[in-house]
Order: sequence, then structure tokens, then C-alpha cells
Amino acid sequence: MRATTILAFLFLICAALPLYAADINDLTYDASGATVTITDCDTAASGALVIPETIKGKPVTSIGSEAFSYCSSLTRVTIPGSVTSIGDYAFYRCSNLTRVTIPGSVTSIGDYAFYGCTSLTSITFMGNAPTLGTSVFGSVDAAATVYVVAGATGFSDPFGGLPVIFSPLTYVVNGDGITVTITDCDTAATGTLAVPATIKGKAVTRIGDGTFWNCSSLVEVTLPASVTSIGSYAFRLCTSLASINIPEGVTSIGNQAFWNCTSLPKITLPASVTSIGSYAFRLCTSLASINIPEGVTSIGNEAFKNCSSLPSITLPDSVTSIGDRAFEFCTSLTGITLPASLTTWGSLSFGSCTNLASINISEGVTSIGYYAFSDCTSLANITLPDSLTTIGANAFLSCTSLAAVTLPANVTSIGSYAFSGCRNLTSINIPDGVTGIENNTFAGCSGLPSITLPTGVTSIGNYTFYNCTSLASINIPEGVTSIGNAAFTGCTNLPSITLPHSLNSIGDTAFDNCTSFTSITLPDSLRYIGASAFKYCTSLASINIPASVIQIGNEAFWNCTSLTSVTISSGFSLGVMAPFFSGSPAELACPSSGEVAALEQQVAALEAAATSNATVIATLQTQTTALQAEVALLEQRPTLEEVQDGRPGSVVLSVDPAGNSVVLDFTVEESEDLITWTPVAGPGVSQTLTLPEGKRFYRFAH
Repeated sequence: MRATTILAFLFLICAALPLYAADINDLTYDASGATVTITDCDTAASGALVIPETIKGKPVTSIGSEAFSYCSSLTRVTIPGSVTSIGDYAFYRCSNLTRVTIPGSVTSIGDYAFYGCTSLTSITFMGNAPTLGTSVFGSVDAAATVYVVAGATGFSDPFGGLPVIFSPLTYVVNGDGITVTITDCDTAATGTLAVPATIKGKAVTRIGDGTFWNCSSLVEVTLPASVTSIGSYAFRLCTSLASINIPEGVTSIGNQAFWNCTSLPKITLPASVTSIGSYAFRLCTSLASINIPEGVTSIGNEAFKNCSSLPSITLPDSVTSIGDRAFEFCTSLTGITLPASLTTWGSLSFGSCTNLASINISEGVTSIGYYAFSDCTSLANITLPDSLTTIGANAFLSCTSLAAVTLPANVTSIGSYAFSGCRNLTSINIPDGVTGIENNTFAGCSGLPSITLPTGVTSIGNYTFYNCTSLASINIPEGVTSIGNAAFTGCTNLPSITLPHSLNSIGDTAFDNCTSFTSITLPDSLRYIGASAFKYCTSLASINIPASVIQIGNEAFWNCTSLTSVTISSGFSLGVMAPFFSGSPAELACPSSGEVAALEQQVAALEAAATSNATVIATLQTQTTALQAEVALLEQRPTLEEVQDGRPGSVVLSVDPAGNSVVLDFTVEESEDLITWTPVAGPGVSQTLTLPEGKRFYRFAH
């Protein structure tokens, strides 16, 4: 008595065809002996069907007569490598069956086995030619073609009445003498191609470098389970490739293996893969799904660059390194979790992932690489681990949606440009372990209203807060010795700043165009004021330059139009004043060169008298010392000539000591070109001023 058992079967996903679930009662089989024969299939079965290799531990070796006849909704059937025979009428009038692969184990195909399969266009034989019954391929699609793998024998053209295309593959026997590497494929190959598991009895174990390069008409490639290695460039520029399997046992995906496979929507990597080479999937612009298996330790440079359809990716805890630009321009990527195992970041790892909205960096990660998330313009949320110590240069450059960042307490280094251009950043903390604020770190953070620098900071780099136009409050802690060039240029909302007594230098244009500055106190530790340091500080009303200053750069206070008071108490050589204060209406009280000369003559006379009268020497020396101190004090101030040069148009009046008065004579002149002047007819104006003791200022009024 024949035992009949219901077989459950599995549908696979086919990229180009719709799939339908099958009922577990669709298949029947005979398992009464040592092997299994498929005997029947419900004619309502539809879609793609996989016949299992074993049932109840017994190999499926035969597809019985009429087993699938009139299953007109089946589109594809996968026959396992255990099958040795296909019976008469086995697939008779399966009118929607489009292609079939005959495994190398099949030795016979019965009469009319595929007769009336009117949609059948591709029959691939994976081994030597089986014996054929009558009209096996009768009344199939007019375009139906037989494809024969490399190394197969026994085929003639035509075969079973159909044209034959012999394998476009070439191969070499490996050094071990028992395995084979596929080395090349004819670029004219089209449609579906199955790589055989064996060639002349030798297992195919490797797809060589560049094997399928530029096979742009291949749509589907099936690799046998025996393949363990896929070489560099293996499928580069296979622009029509829509489906490929990566067999279990493959340990690495070579460099550029699938570069520019622009039609590939999905790929599944087996658990055996441990590394993904550089450029492996670059420009796979249709790739929307890929898994990175546990065990992968490295992802190469630009491995997924320009995979613009990839919405998400999960990195396993085994990944320790991500190469340069690995996911750059993955513009559909919305979120990413980075594992704790990650120790090495390449530059621009996730650069320009413009839809990346959130990132979560796992505990254990200690650094963020250069340009890691630069130009991620949708990035609004970042979770940083307590283990983080270093943020690389340009790490979050131009992340224009980033509003708030909390840096962990262990961070000690923030690279240059790290948050530059984050124009919507309104809140960020600087941990106590940070000792320097690098160049351009917060440049262009135009929404940042305040920032607190920790006490350990000793320097502020060039352009650090450049154009932070909302910055209204910042502390410069004691210990800071230098403020870099253009560090606060364009901070137009900053009303004042307190500089520490440790400060030694202020760089060029450091506070240029800080138009809200009303006053600033320069510490007595300051030695250098750079060129244009306070240029265009149009609200600055007064300035005191301490005695410690030995150098002021050109245009340091240029066009400070509200500056009315400048106190200079230093001993540096001031030189020509115009380059420092031009455009600033400040009054400077300075000694004349005549006063200095007169005091020097008195000192000389006293010194001469002291040599002739020993009794008076002590008194004269005391007076001399006092006069020398007064001379030194006066010499520290600008001279009369320097004042006149520093304030073009100013008039300094010299008083006749005998008369204690001064006469002012004025005439009126006119000009047509501001160059040539001629007197105006009529009397001039004369005014005699009697001057009281002390200092007086006069002005003209009308």
C-alpha cells in the first residue's frame, strides 16, 4: 500500500514577480521506500515553488509523472540537486512557468515533461546532458533557449528542439588540482546565468577578480554552495544585475566586487562573511536592503558610498573599523546605531547622509572620526556615550538641524571645525577636561546665544566663534593665554567680555565687527594686540591700554566711531598713531617734545652742579631722580607731533608763558576742487584768549 503524506513547501521572493502563499496541502509525495517521489501538486498553487532536497530525512530523487501538470499559476520551480529523474508530463501545460534550472544530478527527462509551457523562455542545465523523451519542450515560448554551463558534455545544438547557448564562462584549475576558479565571462551574456558547482568533477570554489566585469546584460546570477571567495571587481558594472546569492562559506567581499550594480535592490550576506572590501557596493543606487552579519569586523573605504536608496543599516557588535567615506552620500539613510566595538573611523564615514536624523553611538566608543557626520543636514539628535573622549575635526560640520548637544564628561578634545556651520545649534556644553578650543570649532553657529568655557581652557583658536551672531554671553577663564585671529569676528550681539589676567595676546581681527561692544578692560598681562583686533567696534566708547602692551597692530581700533577716550600708559614705541585709531574721534592727552627736552636740560644742569658742591649732591641727586621719573613718565606718552599725526585736523595751542594768553587769527578760504584754496574777500577773525592756570579745552560753536 502506497503511503501518501502532505508536504509543506516554501515560497521564495522573486524580485520581478508577485508571490502568493501556498497551502500546505498543495504537494503530495510517496515516501514508502528509501527515497521520495513528488507525485502531485494542487493546480491552484501559484508563484515560485522550492522543492526541498529531503523529506523526513529521505532524499527527494524523482518528480513523478504529471506531478505538476496543469499548474498554470506556477511561475518558477526550483528542483533540488538530489533529483535524478523527471517523469512524463511532469510540468505539462504549466503555462506561466517562465524558467527552470535542471540540476546536474538529473539523468533523464520523460515524454512531454514541459510540453505546452508557453511562457517558458529559459532552461538551464547545470550538468551533463540527460536523456530526453519525446517532445520534452514542445509548444514552449518561441524565444525559449537552452543554457549549458561550462564543462558540461553531451549537448548538441539544437537540444530538445531548442537553440543552445553554451556557458560564457572560462575557468582555471587551482593549484590544489581539485578545485576551480571562474576567471571570465563573455560580456555578451544576457539574462540568467547559473555557475555550476563542479566542472569536470572539480568543485568551483572561487569567483576570480573581474570575472563578470561589465556583463551589463546579466539579470540574475546563481552561485553554487561550493563558492567560498568572491574576488575584487567580480561583478563591477553589471548594471542590469537584479538578483544574486552569496553562498554560505564566503568569508570576504572583495574590493569593488559589486561597484555600480545600479539595478541590484537587495543582497543577503551569509554569516561566514568577516570583511567587506573597499568600494564593494559603491554606486549600487537601487540597493535598499542589505544585512551586515555578526562576525564582520571591517567595512572598507567607500564600501557603500552613493547607495542612495538604502534607508537603514544595522552594524553588528563585531565591527571594529569603518573606512573613509564608507556610507557617504547614502542620502536615504535615516538612522544608525554604532556598536561599542567600533574603534577606528575613517574620514567622512557618514558624510552628506542628508536624511540621517538621529545617531546612537554605543557605550565603549572613544572617538568620532574626521568629518564623520559632516553635511548631515537633517541630523537633529545624537546620543553620545560616556566613554567618548575625542571628537574629530569637522565631525559635525554643517549639521544645520542640530539644535542641542550634550558632550560627555570624559571628552578632552574637540577638533577644529567640529561644529562649524551648525547654524541652529542653541545649546552645547564644554566638558572640564577640554584644554583648548580649536580653530573654527563653532564658526558660523549663528543661533548659539551663550557658551561656558571650562577652567582648564588655555587657548582659543583662530575663527573659533567667527560670525556667532547671536552670542551674547561667554566667559574667558583665567588660564587662557591667547585668543586667535578672528576668534570673535562678527559676534555682533556680544555686549562685553571679561578678559583674564593670564591673557598674553589678542590675534588679528579677534573682535572685528563686534558692534555691540561698549567697553572692554585689557588685563595688565597683555603684551600683543593684533592688527584690526577691535576694528569696527562701533559702540566701543573707551579703552585703556595697559603698560604691559609692547605691540599694537595696524588698524587695531580702526573706525571705532564711538571711541572718545583712550588711555595709553605703556612704554612701547607708538610711532604713527593714524593706523591704530583712524576714524575714531578719541582725544589723547600727550606730552610735547619741547616739554621733554626742557626737563632733560634741567637734569643735565643739576648733574653738573652736583660735581662742584659735595654738600648739595645728595639733595640734587634726589631732585634728579624725581625729574628723571617725570621724564620717563612723559616719554611714555605720545609726543605733540605724534598727536598731530594721530588726529588729522586737530590743533594744539602753544601758550606764551610771559603773557599767559594766546591770539587766534582765522581767515576764510574757498575751493572748487578741495585742492586749490583762495582767500575770501573781507576781514578775518581775531580772538585773544587769556588762559587761567591748569588745563583747558576749547571748541568752536555756532
